Amino acid sequence: MRHRWPGRYLDGISSWWVNLFGHNHPHVKAALAEQLAPLDHVMLAGFTHAPVAQLSERLGALTGLGHAFYGSDGAAATESGLKMSAHHWRNIGRPAKSRLSV
Repeated sequence: MRHRWPGRYLDGISSWWVNLFGHNHPHVKAALAEQLAPLDHVMLAGFTHAPVAQLSERLGALTGLGHAFYGSDGAAATESGLKMSAHHWRNIGRPAKSRLSV
């Protein structure tokens, strides 16, 4: 951070996920504005919309998989993935497969 006063400053605004882009970066603002124009809220919760359907099709083409699951954050996605795995093994008759190695 540059400032007219000497010394060091603590950036108390940015998160470690975004601070490498700086504050008020024009490219980041443009991307946000572009996203907000067609869709201002993207929580799926049992619903869908064109951009996520297009993304799912692209992911399916790249991976060869037929389904995509979206979580609201890393913790929710991890929890859901673990639950889906447990259900899978239970549904195919192997409920004892319940250990996870991290």
